[in-house]
Amino acid sequence: MNKMDSQKSRIASICTKIIEEPQENLKMMEELFRMLSDGRSEGGAKGIIYLSLLKVFKAIIPLYKVRSLKDIVKDKRDNLHIKDYDRSLLKWYASYIKILVDDMSDESYISLCEVLQHFDHFNCTDKIVSGVLRGSLGRRPVSMLCCDTIKSKLRSDCSGELIVIILDQMLDFEHNPLVLEYLVDIPFVNNSLKSDEEKAREYWEANRSVSRREKNSIFHRKQIFSKKLKKMEKERLKIQSQVRDEEDIEERVEEIKTCKKIYDVIQRLYFTILKRNRYEYYKYVFIGLVKYRKILRPEFMEGLYFLLNNNLSKVPPDAKIQGILCILTLYGDECYDFNGLVDLVYSMIHPMNPELADNDGVSKAIKLLFIKIRQPIHRAHVLLKRLILCCCSRSIPEFRLLIKDISAYYDIEFSDCTSPKCREFDQDAVHVDSIPDNPFFEYFLYKQIL
Repeated sequence: MNKMDSQKSRIASICTKIIEEPQENLKMMEELFRMLSDGRSEGGAKGIIYLSLLKVFKAIIPLYKVRSLKDIVKDKRDNLHIKDYDRSLLKWYASYIKILVDDMSDESYISLCEVLQHFDHFNCTDKIVSGVLRGSLGRRPVSMLCCDTIKSKLRSDCSGELIVIILDQMLDFEHNPLVLEYLVDIPFVNNSLKSDEEKAREYWEANRSVSRREKNSIFHRKQIFSKKLKKMEKERLKIQSQVRDEEDIEERVEEIKTCKKIYDVIQRLYFTILKRNRYEYYKYVFIGLVKYRKILRPEFMEGLYFLLNNNLSKVPPDAKIQGILCILTLYGDECYDFNGLVDLVYSMIHPMNPELADNDGVSKAIKLLFIKIRQPIHRAHVLLKRLILCCCSRSIPEFRLLIKDISAYYDIEFSDCTSPKCREFDQDAVHVDSIPDNPFFEYFLYKQIL
């Protein structure tokens, strides 16, 4: 037997003994940690020790969280004084997490993902999440595994506590932009944003009473009670209803507190990204701001408007469209001029622009900007000329519909070419208000192409 095989055998023997008698053999973990620290775990052996320790912890970690600072163990049944075994278990578990977080190998990230999947109820959750977030950077298979783990925990958390931890760690640690995308679809938050009317409707649909037809089916047995039993049952149901109401109130209060924390952290996260000019994250920030517009604080709206507009021209093309839609959704009813957005849209629909891909998104942005909000007639003229030129160079059905809608909305007559003189201007100009209002000579070519 070579050295590697003997080491594997020793690891297996130690882990088996700990699992069989954890209270007696927990101290044997010291040997496993010594293997990790003294360099005997090179190559695949390190990964074997990581996964072996994970299997041990799966078998021996309790369903409660050890509250070491208060010297108690928080259990659903009672508050018990902390035991030496729990203290020792927490010490080894914390050491295990520290080693995984400090290590930047694929083995450590895989182990951290497994730990987060199984032990999110136990201690050191914030450190585990920080390690998984760091592992999500890049496009390696391990990075995608870390992203999927975060996504899974965000969607499966029913209490909101883990969501708060993940969001807090996202403020402090680098992470993959995909993780930011997952914030848009969190069931716990989605449910909290529903109105009371929607929640009541869902509740009554889920708890509707049994119909008379179902009651009279051959499978329904009518229960016969005496008067005394009926009275006792009525009292029992009344007490049960009162207890449930009290529990519902307590749960609702806790849910409101947790939701407030989540809302605050989401806003802080989005504002931090915008202030730090993290352009690769902007697309998901724009989508998130639209999704969570109900929770944005009114006192932040003016500052947010300037943050959104300042760097919009520097973000990638797909993010620009989302940014325009975001600004128009949040501030479309305000008395803003939006001349910067008009210039940006005008530059995006340049006939020679190779990055023009999301025609549907651009079309939606133009509708919001020129039909939902009435612009000066000059801007409509200039934009229509650019749309016509764009349709002459390539076939874009969405733009053809826009030409028809905008010309009808602003009552523009294309056949009117009575302008005394056609003024020259730079075709690559980006400021719409500085472009002269020339006749629609391009329209006749456009009609021929159609």
